[in-house]
Amino acid sequence: MKAIYTYSLVIPVYNSVDSLRLLVDEIAKVFRPEEYQIILVDDHSSDNSWELMKTLKAESKLNISLISLAQNAGQHIALFCGLMHAKGEFIITLDDDLQHRPDEIIKLVNKAVEDEADLVYGIYEQKKHSAIRNSGSKFFGNILNRFASSPAQGSSFKLIRRELVLKVIQHQHFNFYLDEVLAWYSAKTSYVTVIHAPRLNGKSGYSNFKLMEMSLRLLFNYTVLPLKFITYFGLVSSLTSFGFGVYYIVEKINNGAQSGFTAIIVSIFFSTGLILLSLGIIGEYISRVFRIQSGKPPFKIKALIE
Repeated sequence: MKAIYTYSLVIPVYNSVDSLRLLVDEIAKVFRPEEYQIILVDDHSSDNSWELMKTLKAESKLNISLISLAQNAGQHIALFCGLMHAKGEFIITLDDDLQHRPDEIIKLVNKAVEDEADLVYGIYEQKKHSAIRNSGSKFFGNILNRFASSPAQGSSFKLIRRELVLKVIQHQHFNFYLDEVLAWYSAKTSYVTVIHAPRLNGKSGYSNFKLMEMSLRLLFNYTVLPLKFITYFGLVSSLTSFGFGVYYIVEKINNGAQSGFTAIIVSIFFSTGLILLSLGIIGEYISRVFRIQSGKPPFKIKALIE
């Protein structure tokens, strides 16, 4: 389908009643009304975000599309849903908390034109997060870069050309991770430095536990690192067990030593734990294959207002 607008701004919304109005107002200062659309995807907020979204659409003359998901699906699934409804030549994704400043979008656009890139990431001069969260993000980003296709440098503030989006939205499955799928198809990826503003109010919807949980899901979905762990850890364990076996045989021959009860118990528990861990990791991969094969959609739209 041919693009109708020059720009589509896809914004996942979760409990952002305090920042949405200002966000829409700031976006209106950047573009002419006829050249862009705003797609707000409510990820089953528990506050009055959906009611405010409907109010903003009714009051504004801007091209605003509203989507309400029936259950919380996560940021990347909400983005995926928004991408499916984007009608612009350039699709920009940004957060709902104004940490991505709308006036910085022009940097992404200029970089895409300058480099003829189909994907441009806005890289922050300095992230306005805690040191622990920044370190964790960097560490996990390096793992994905090493064992998957995702770039070590990435952000949720990015510009994607329409041709690339049309390829990405073919991958409709649970635990969708946008940056990884983008990396599969992007022929030219560029980066530009942008400002990462502090949150105006509230706190991030991603707690440390949720970030860790998401990281583990992505490792299972897009890398074979856990399976490699089983292979190498099993090899090390086998060699270690073989070494202990040789040691006890030598002790038996030379000193007539009897195998200790403690050593036997420790060995049994260690090997049993390793087996259960391995089965659990394999089970995680099998469950993901089952979900994909079942064809169950990753999200359900409760309401759509265009």
